[in-house]
Amino acid sequence: MRTRLWLFVSSLLAVGLVTAEIRYGGQSASADENKPAPPSDKPVPQEQTNCVRCHLTAGRELTEAVHTFAHSVHDISAGVTCHDCHGGNTMDDAKAHTAEFDFIGTKMSAHLAKCQSCHEDQHKELASGPHAWDQQKKLNIRYPLCVDCHGNHDIGNPPAEFSLSLVCTECHRGFKTKFESLAMLTDAEDDMWNAIIQWRSGQKDPKVRVPADLEEAVADIRRSTSSLVHKSTPPKAEDITPLVEKMKKLATQIRAVTTASARR
Repeated sequence: MRTRLWLFVSSLLAVGLVTAEIRYGGQSASADENKPAPPSDKPVPQEQTNCVRCHLTAGRELTEAVHTFAHSVHDISAGVTCHDCHGGNTMDDAKAHTAEFDFIGTKMSAHLAKCQSCHEDQHKELASGPHAWDQQKKLNIRYPLCVDCHGNHDIGNPPAEFSLSLVCTECHRGFKTKFESLAMLTDAEDDMWNAIIQWRSGQKDPKVRVPADLEEAVADIRRSTSSLVHKSTPPKAEDITPLVEKMKKLATQIRAVTTASARR
């Protein structure tokens, strides 16, 4: 449960070490010209602020976060930028990580508040349910956070190894028997996303999300799934079963498109 959270926090902890290399006397400075340029085959976020410029040459997880974010729905569709979530001064490197410009560092409650500011309906539903936790009072080590299910920089583009079912089973022993209908939903969700990931692996443009003819079907399923899993009460079997069938059908359609494309 805490794996994705730990990766999220550890990457933020490393952020504060980066800008020292490009500061002198409190004045802004350009990145080291001797550093290698980022690979041209990896995308960068649409809004290329100093956050992107510095992180592109920082290396390791600090650079990977930039490329990962460029694959996310936040960058591609929502127009969200680095500083929308992290805060900071996007014009002056020397003040990029200062509280004066609302840089929130590694404080998890502040990052979750950012999620809440855009996703108000989902927050209200979760706040009245069994996974609710007041992050302002005490660090949550018991229940899933937004980033556990949705990721952080990779929202809308989960890694191949991610499994929603595993997120549930890490806390709920006997998940598939105690929550049989919900387990059917998470299994179908995982299978659908595996089909989408497989299809994306064959696309040259990383900003292409799903087959064009199936975009609306995928969007509809995501909306329906969100309205079920964020509710404060467990979803009913009669609500889950039709959605599971839609997911299975869509996964089959996506795989058919992938197979057809491979034969061309």
